[in-house]
Amino acid sequence: MKNIAFLALCLIAILLSVASAEARSMRRPPIPATSELGVALDIQGASVGGSGCKGGSAIIKQLGSNMIQVITPNMSTFAKAGKLERSACSIAIPVKLKSFEALIVEDAVVVGDVALKKNATATTNVEIFHPEMQGAKVSRIDNGKKVSKFRMKTAHFATSCGGSTLLRMNLSQVVNATKSKASSGKSNAKVGGALLKMQVVSCL
Repeated sequence: MKNIAFLALCLIAILLSVASAEARSMRRPPIPATSELGVALDIQGASVGGSGCKGGSAIIKQLGSNMIQVITPNMSTFAKAGKLERSACSIAIPVKLKSFEALIVEDAVVVGDVALKKNATATTNVEIFHPEMQGAKVSRIDNGKKVSKFRMKTAHFATSCGGSTLLRMNLSQVVNATKSKASSGKSNAKVGGALLKMQVVSCL
């Protein structure tokens, strides 16, 4: 009986040790992979479309080793009193990963500004995602007579391991001035661009 009890205690100790090791491994930060961000992302092959990025006017460039900047100089929406106007910009950047790599978007911030007349509203929508995930739309509404800047943050996410995918960004704005007086002039909203912090990590 003593031997059985001793073996039972040994087994429990082993199981606890394994569980502790697994817990530590789950807390372990991602291991940086061999590919640089500029190798995994084909910025030159990005596609741009929409009324807010006419003629592919969005500018996409890499800043440092883990930042992508998107500038949208034409993403402005103007609405005369009594009118409702919309604009949109869609960007898709090809991503090619080695079989043991994934792309993590750690942080994404979109900036813009509004200049609204009395009784006007501006709705701004942002989606940053890849095709395999559910759309992660973030929205904000600015109301009334105001002139201000804004910042919008989206949730972080990771791609699946390996293969080819797309890093997508959808921007849209609606300026509703249908309740503004005719003498109040134009209301407008603008998305200036976005800054994305990301890295290629190992799935191993």
